[in-house]
Amino acid sequence: MFANSISVAGTSSAYDLERIGAIPEIPLEIPKRRPERVRVKTGEPVRVSPETERRLRERARERAGAKTVNGQFVSPFAVVGFLCVGFMLILMLISYTQLAVATDQAAKLETELAALNETANQLEVDYESAFNIVEIENYARNILGMNVASSNQIRYLENVQEDRSYIFVQQEEHRDFGILTSISDFFSSLFY
Repeated sequence: MFANSISVAGTSSAYDLERIGAIPEIPLEIPKRRPERVRVKTGEPVRVSPETERRLRERARERAGAKTVNGQFVSPFAVVGFLCVGFMLILMLISYTQLAVATDQAAKLETELAALNETANQLEVDYESAFNIVEIENYARNILGMNVASSNQIRYLENVQEDRSYIFVQQEEHRDFGILTSISDFFSSLFY
């Protein structure tokens, strides 16, 4: 009658209750896939239409407490996630446009700086060529009455102490809140 049986007792002789007959063998039955529906009085199988089968399954679910959802359901977390992703994409686009504008301005300023450096070099050459040492010395001797200093007029001073200089710098009071300052600077630069 029983194809398979299982023994509940273990392998230790201290707990070998099967040996003394205290625990009977428990038969294993292989359940059928689905019990057939039979008529109560006659016992013959009943054929059920697929529509009736579907209704019976729905009733069984309702009795079990499962609720069926006919419409689509969207998680609020998914909506918030998509909104956050959209917001981040917009911020990324804004930062890319700001980067493009800053790069364009940097390129313009570099060309302007190169032009100014060239002008400064030209002006320095013009400035140096404007002064002639021979003319300045003649002007000083003849018009201003100046003479070259003689050796007895030159005095050298010797200082035994070291030279010292003090630079006083006024320190600005600056509070740095780390990441909060960086975040506020970022958002203020967005709306600049």
